[in-house]
Amino acid sequence: MTEAEPIQPAPRRSSARNILTVMSGTLSSRALGLLRQTLFNRLFVDTRITDAFNVAYTVPNLFRELLAEGALSNSIIPVYKSLPESERRAFASRLLAVLLGVNALVVGLGIVFAPQIVGLLQLSSRLSGAASSSLDVDLVVFLTRLCMPFLMGISLSALAMGLLNAEEKFAATSFAPLAFNIVTIIGFLLFPNQALWLGIFTSLGGFAQLLVQLPSLRQYGFLLPPRFSWHPALTRALGLMAPFAFTTSTRQFLAVILIGLLSSFGEGAVTGFRNAEVIFLMVQGLFAVSPATAAYPRLSEYAASSDWGSFRETLMQFSRLVLFLSAGVSALLWALAPSVTSALLELAGRITDDKFSPTLALLPSFALAIAPWGLVQLLTRAFYARHRSRDA
Repeated sequence: MTEAEPIQPAPRRSSARNILTVMSGTLSSRALGLLRQTLFNRLFVDTRITDAFNVAYTVPNLFRELLAEGALSNSIIPVYKSLPESERRAFASRLLAVLLGVNALVVGLGIVFAPQIVGLLQLSSRLSGAASSSLDVDLVVFLTRLCMPFLMGISLSALAMGLLNAEEKFAATSFAPLAFNIVTIIGFLLFPNQALWLGIFTSLGGFAQLLVQLPSLRQYGFLLPPRFSWHPALTRALGLMAPFAFTTSTRQFLAVILIGLLSSFGEGAVTGFRNAEVIFLMVQGLFAVSPATAAYPRLSEYAASSDWGSFRETLMQFSRLVLFLSAGVSALLWALAPSVTSALLELAGRITDDKFSPTLALLPSFALAIAPWGLVQLLTRAFYARHRSRDA
């Protein structure tokens, strides 16, 4: 394909169909993610490895919201929708070049300075007043280096998701996370309780999530070579990213402190918290984030054309839907937290109750956050659609 060829226009789909597509993909990926976590708990019985991996995996995730599903994906769609069709592919190819360069730099620095990064995690533990940490520091550094390439794969996957979502092609993007879970599960089954392959298959999973989107990218004209030249729309995209990057950096800094605190509580604490987080993310991703994801391209389109009547109508429609879905499931999860924890415990097989005590303690609190978090997700995208990221 040449750059002059127009992008194949996407036919208008109903909002209900878009929501069902996103929710179906999210449900599938979250359910498989729960299975992945269960197999992880069952097959990796050495808590020295599981805690070290959970801390190491935090490092690429510190940058994930900045360079992947967070700031990047939120910035692509409104800028893309505001461009004429003849400019959209040029913008995409130059954004790809920027993303490749930034990720190569971050991944390289993460590998080289892994000991210093892990040292910062330990420092957060000491600053929190912890007397000591049970982590195997050398193993954390080793796994951090193995997991850093995951960031490159997941960032390129997020770019693909943003472009396809902008055209309201939600099927490929919603089911793409299944690839990550499938690849990592294969790694668990082939090499149980082996730290080396745990790190390798985690990075491979990030690239698998990109690969499964390549057919859709080709179909809609997005399989483009990187163009190492500037495009005016990149300035606007980076401008939208800046406020999100600031708030995300603050949140990730707090996550570093949290990991340091958890690692000071002894073996199993970090893994137990991750188990609670997996359940929460599954529920809020399905009932809070999915409707916001489906609404975002439509809101961006209405904002780009200054159709404020349709913008307000769409925003109110999705706000009511988010509240209806998330409020009910929030109450259900709060009430059934002991049962959900017990079910996860039984699936995990060999894992003891002590390792899952953080799950039972945290799930009710997490449940109360689902409804407000869903509205925040939707309203944040509404501000981004209007290019008012500072207000978000």
